[in-house]
Amino acid sequence: MNDKPDLGLLEKKNLELVTEFCKVWEQKDVEKLVPYLSEDIDYHVWEGGAEISGIQEFRDVIGPFLEGTQRVEWEILRSHAMGVMVINERYDHFYRDGEDADWHFPVTGIFIVKDGKITFWRDYNIPGKPARM
Repeated sequence: MNDKPDLGLLEKKNLELVTEFCKVWEQKDVEKLVPYLSEDIDYHVWEGGAEISGIQEFRDVIGPFLEGTQRVEWEILRSHAMGVMVINERYDHFYRDGEDADWHFPVTGIFIVKDGKITFWRDYNIPGKPARM
């Protein structure tokens, strides 16, 4: 008897979940992001940057940030799933009012998905890759 999970199906579901999560950012509504995350989400915004622990801190930090943003676009260049891990390469675009206010980040995101929720997320800048305007 084989008690091992079907990794192909698990990986497909995890990849779909993370891809949907990335697209939901464009709605600029923290409450629409929360259902994708575990209560104890561990999110490191960028290396050397803020670390967010738990769903309430995610709301407290990301909610006001999104409210101050005019438009959000996440451009997924490629994604791969390996068991519970999903890795994607993206350009994250945040459009804000004011001179030099727009932010464009080339990043690699690493996500761990357990029981249909993102429990761990780290974004890393891609060295040598220019920001897009």
